[in-house]
Amino acid sequence: MNQGLGWLPVIVVLVLGIAMAWSGTNGNNMWLLGFGVFEIIIGLLGVYAISKRSRQKVEIKRCPECDEPVASGDELCPKCGFKLS
Repeated sequence: MNQGLGWLPVIVVLVLGIAMAWSGTNGNNMWLLGFGVFEIIIGLLGVYAISKRSRQKVEIKRCPECDEPVASGDELCPKCGFKLS
């Protein structure tokens, strides 16, 4: 399963969003404040999506003879040679 970049883009978006929102509140710049809040919302959606995906169970295919884990595309067990399909 390809994990990709994982948490890095989410952390970057959250940090930038907090920094922009903070800058917008200090300088009365509503554009920075609005964009910062938007980035924080997007970052929190990313946190939700990654945490939801990490809770999903991945079924591991096992050989019925020796109980060895096998890849989904294998036709023979690599340990005992049992025909899987």
